[in-house]
Amino acid sequence: DASAGTPASASTGTPILDNVVDFAATVAGRSGNVVVVEAVAGIPNEENPAAIETSAAWNAEALTLTITLGCDETGKLTASPSAVATAVGAVDDVEVTATGSGSGVVTPFRLQLAGGEDEPFPLNTPVAIVGTSMLSRLGEKGTLKQALMEINDQRNALTVMVRVAEVNDTAKQRAAVLTGIGALSSARSVTTYQPRIVIAPGFSEDDAVGKALETIAGKLRAVANVDCESGATLQE
Repeated sequence: DASAGTPASASTGTPILDNVVDFAATVAGRSGNVVVVEAVAGIPNEENPAAIETSAAWNAEALTLTITLGCDETGKLTASPSAVATAVGAVDDVEVTATGSGSGVVTPFRLQLAGGEDEPFPLNTPVAIVGTSMLSRLGEKGTLKQALMEINDQRNALTVMVRVAEVNDTAKQRAAVLTGIGALSSARSVTTYQPRIVIAPGFSEDDAVGKALETIAGKLRAVANVDCESGATLQE
């Protein structure tokens, strides 16, 4: 249940005029913060005036959604929030969603989406974290949050961590952990930090996981902290 990131978003209109339209990037992350949404008024043909329906077009290169607001044959705007949402939804490959249900009229605007945040702990990717400031975004499931809390009970530590998927099947869970351990080899290039102590809380008593920790520790010139199974003998 770790945070999955936040999609960029923006709104136009006001509740008083009942013409609010909410826009959001289809994918969470900072990449959506550069998306521009603009709406222009439809203009009837001078020689043969006729009503214009609300429509939209997506420019993938410019990351710009352009909406042509519907109007009657005299040029009076008639575009409602629902008409705008329908027009945006009809565009192929558009990277923006639009929602609105008011009865007011949408007027021309230009806005840029904002507030998008990347997933803080993407799977199988090294992430550097200092102290406990980001622990709330890890969620309550799994072993990471508890392990980081215990580490930081001893000192305010800089930790390089790799989150892996939680799987009910034992063999698949082991495979996921092994993949995460392997990802530590790229820790320095991704975070600029190289781990000196490597652990896999809750899993290092598994032989395969323990060996993987020892192997990656050798590559990183680090120390592997490996546990024994409960009830193991001194020789084991």
